[in-house]
Amino acid sequence: MKDLMTYLNEAVAGSIKKKIEFDIVISKSAHAEERQSRHGTDERNFISDEEIRETIYQATDRIIEDLVNNHLDVDDRFVVRDANTGVNIVCSIHAGSNGRHRLDVITVIRTTEFRNPHGTWVVMVR
Repeated sequence: MKDLMTYLNEAVAGSIKKKIEFDIVISKSAHAEERQSRHGTDERNFISDEEIRETIYQATDRIIEDLVNNHLDVDDRFVVRDANTGVNIVCSIHAGSNGRHRLDVITVIRTTEFRNPHGTWVVMVR
């Protein structure tokens, strides 16, 4: 005879199918603005606003999927890393109303040897 927990773990109580819309608004800290030119202001080293937006855009589907699947929580810090360019963007995402979320860029750095704190979620792009 099966015990109660076995029945509870086997039973599907129901399901929800609902379209969820996410709008992500990117904002940048003053620290991030300062760090965009830490490796120089020439085109090869400077991390432009467009490069930050494009890198985050490429990671958006994965960020949303990770939020929905509880790998990433709102207000957690995480890193978006571009494997080709070496750009690392430290971010946090904050819930808003009506599916509108704010993604804060905390800092940026261009390096292939970026060391993120233990347990920080990393979203790889490219």
